[in-house]
Amino acid sequence: MAASRVLGEIVRVFKDGDITSILTATFGLGFLYTIGQIVYSLYFSPLAKFPGPKIAAITRWYEAYYEIILKGQYEFKIKEWHDKYGAYYFPPWNRPIHMYQLIDFHRKAPS
Repeated sequence: MAASRVLGEIVRVFKDGDITSILTATFGLGFLYTIGQIVYSLYFSPLAKFPGPKIAAITRWYEAYYEIILKGQYEFKIKEWHDKYGAYYFPPWNRPIHMYQLIDFHRKAPS
């Protein structure tokens, strides 16, 4: 019920045409979307159960920093994480997860 009231208020704001209200609603929706993505990444993503820095789980900016600012050092950071947190084995694969397997993992994640 609360969601329909919020949606009704958003529709009303856009119908009124007040630019400040439109901008406020747009930024508010963007903020809520961002918070939703962060919560999903930290708690509901198939990769959420693996240890590591939470900032790297939340955003790709962490990788961009190591690749662009530090000129390609992300691969070495991944190696450092593997040394710190270890390789993870779990069924049905019974083999370690490495950086190159993470893309496929999202599609084949066990329940």
